[in-house]
Amino acid sequence: MYISEIIAALVATIFFYKYKHLPIKTILYILWIAVITEGMARVYSHYYHNNHWVYNLYAFLFYTLFYKMIYDHIKNKTRKRLVLVIATIMMTAVIIRGFTVPVITFYMSKTYSIAMVIMVFLLMIYAVERLKSDDSLQVKNELALFVFTAYLVFGISFIPLAPFLTGQMDFNYSRAMLDILKGVQTAALLFANALLVFGFIWTKPRAREVL
Repeated sequence: MYISEIIAALVATIFFYKYKHLPIKTILYILWIAVITEGMARVYSHYYHNNHWVYNLYAFLFYTLFYKMIYDHIKNKTRKRLVLVIATIMMTAVIIRGFTVPVITFYMSKTYSIAMVIMVFLLMIYAVERLKSDDSLQVKNELALFVFTAYLVFGISFIPLAPFLTGQMDFNYSRAMLDILKGVQTAALLFANALLVFGFIWTKPRAREVL
């Protein structure tokens, strides 16, 4: 999975010239933050008991940036306001939760699982926006379509698996079952990164996406 994340970040960097003038450019920062976080977590775990603070920080940055990226692609004022309100409430809840737990040694899995549900919901709002748009959909010009579809697929696959993979379910299950669940999550992430890479290479984003 880590190699696919690095490849996605590198390809996004190589083709950054295509979309550097568009709101979707935030995806480059998101991808590199993921790569740096994973690298830090691997190094940190060699010297300390856990690396939960690294993933807590990553999740906070990821959802903040991703919610903002969705907001930037919504044109309808009502839907834009809805996205802003929901995203603000969620991130405020994350901050408040962060003051009630030891974020250095405890990963806020339940909180960030809810944040993933919110992300999927906001992406559905974007989908409604595109479906109701009078603009013709030309896939080759829509890098945002590939980016949001990739994360939507991963989000939808992650939500039902999260309680099992993050230990939220209070019962024991076999190692074989855990391996299967991790395999499904890995496949979803690989697909998402492959879709991102294809989108960066194949699409020719247009300035129409600029708000």
